[in-house]
Order: sequence, then C-alpha cells, then structure tokens
Amino acid sequence: MKRTEPREGVLEEFSFDKFRLKPVEVVADRMIYHGIFLGADDNTIYLKGNLRFLLLPMSQVRSLRLQGEKGGFDALKSVSKDFYSDDPGADEVTDPS
Repeated sequence: MKRTEPREGVLEEFSFDKFRLKPVEVVADRMIYHGIFLGADDNTIYLKGNLRFLLLPMSQVRSLRLQGEKGGFDALKSVSKDFYSDDPGADEVTDPS
C-alpha cells in the first residue's frame, strides 16, 4: 500500500528544483540578496539580479528561501547569547552562607 501523506518526523529529501526560476532571498556573508534562482552546483549559487547575475559561494550562504516566505532554521540564531559568555558560571546563583 502506497503512502500518500508524509510521515511525522521524517525529513523530506532536499532539492534545489523547488527554487528554480522563482524569486528567492539568499542570506550570504551578512547580506541579503534577492533574485531569480537559476541553479546551484557544489560551490556556487547562481542568481539573476535586477542589474546583473550574482554568483554566491556556497560556503558563505547561510539561508535560502522563496521570496516572502518566513524563515526556517537559522544555525547562527539557534544558540542563546549566554552560550558565548566568557564566564561559564555567570548565570548560576550561589548561596554565600
């Protein structure tokens, strides 16, 4: 029997095909780029911007989403700022008595 709806907890296979020739928003190197997604290979994402073509190094890309779509997982925002504290015991309250 073939399953028609996705099972819970099972990740979908990722493919760039759902972005092809659609307006996208790419966050790379602390900049947001808007353009038409043309494709990607192992090293580069290719966009057609308003005035020129954009080639973004895959190593710099932080997120890719359809334009207007709300963000998903952001690896840099998933850890609280307290994680980076110099004093690991700063949050702990100790009783002086």
